[in-house]
Amino acid sequence: MTYYFKCKDLGWNCSFENHAEKREDIFPRIRIHFHYAHATNDIDEETMKKIESVIYEGEEYKGEI
Repeated sequence: MTYYFKCKDLGWNCSFENHAEKREDIFPRIRIHFHYAHATNDIDEETMKKIESVIYEGEEYKGEI
């Protein structure tokens, strides 16, 4: 299974997209992106819940990476 994340799914005007084979592997990538692109060093619990809610899980991605 592959896990996919798109920043714009959070409602932001941001083109960042990423994927990982393991769910736990996608979060460090998201944290790095948030640090550099959104000047966010700490992701609060509410934002983390939103991130988790937009992660797409599947064998095939329905978009561009």
